[in-house]
Amino acid sequence: MIPFLGAFGLFAHRKHLYLWIFNLQIMKKALKEIKLGYGLGNLKFGMTRKEVELMLGKPSFIDKYSHSDSKKDLTESWQYDELLLSLSFDEEEDWKLIMISVNDEFYELEGKSLIGVFQ
Repeated sequence: MIPFLGAFGLFAHRKHLYLWIFNLQIMKKALKEIKLGYGLGNLKFGMTRKEVELMLGKPSFIDKYSHSDSKKDLTESWQYDELLLSLSFDEEEDWKLIMISVNDEFYELEGKSLIGVFQ
């Protein structure tokens, strides 16, 4: 009976992995298009951190920093490793999304990838 439970656990784990990969693929497709002045797919500039977290889940890494000596000039950067995506929220903008950075040729502007283009 123990091998059966072990096999079931492995099956359940694989099923969870397949669902995670499937959800990641759906999420990436929803974010594929770079929209100048708007955002990336359904992700739009001006969204709150909570709205972004509801859409994308918890980030892989969060970094908080300041561009000056002032503690009132904070920026929070969220990294999503699986999506090759980085987002920045600014304290002066009430922690709204102010910057989106992509690092994968998957993302496109007007149907064309800009990653690796030198012109």
